[in-house]
Amino acid sequence: MKRWICILLSLLVEVRCLAQHDIQVYFTPQFQSAQLTLDSIYHLPKEVTFQLSTFKLYISNIQFFKQNMLVDQDSIHYRLLNMENPLSMQFTIPRTNATDYNEIRFNLGIDSFTNVSGAMGGDLDPTQGMYWTWQNGYINVKLEGVSNLSPARKKGFQFHLGGYQQPYSSLQQISLKVKNQSSVHIGIDLSAFFKTIDLSNLHHIMLPSIEAKQLSSQLAQSFYSIQK
Repeated sequence: MKRWICILLSLLVEVRCLAQHDIQVYFTPQFQSAQLTLDSIYHLPKEVTFQLSTFKLYISNIQFFKQNMLVDQDSIHYRLLNMENPLSMQFTIPRTNATDYNEIRFNLGIDSFTNVSGAMGGDLDPTQGMYWTWQNGYINVKLEGVSNLSPARKKGFQFHLGGYQQPYSSLQQISLKVKNQSSVHIGIDLSAFFKTIDLSNLHHIMLPSIEAKQLSSQLAQSFYSIQK
């Protein structure tokens, strides 16, 4: 009897230990390492300015690695981050393995299998405003705002980035080194991203295209690990 009590206690301690080490994940949009906010004016070279009114993106298939070996992963496969909802920019991933980790990998966007499965619920529900049609699938990233460089009506720009079929597949795989700790902080520095775009020529992407694929790749390079 005592033996079973000891086993039960050890299991409870292990479960409690794992719970105490659940991983807190934070995504923080930034401009030159300072936190970015919607509707604030940001300055680029050559007196170019921009303001964001919308920034929504899908993060999927979050995994944790140690020395290139998978040690844990998020049971929720798709997460919609929306700057209008600060709570969506941070979440908890329960630990299922006590092994430590030093790398996080995830996708920017929705994989092709999910796209061909049609519209779904939860974060993938079409009411989230991130679904085109059964033919084009999900919008991986939605960036909207205004810039003094845009020749469009009301100086607006709209970048709806997605596409799952070649040659327009826009899914991006991101891998970041992180410290072994209970929280992971990931910055998305949009300053470099906007510096690569000539908003006087490119300010409107609403369907899968080569431009959408290129901008998706450039945006993926904006992600980095914030060491705290």
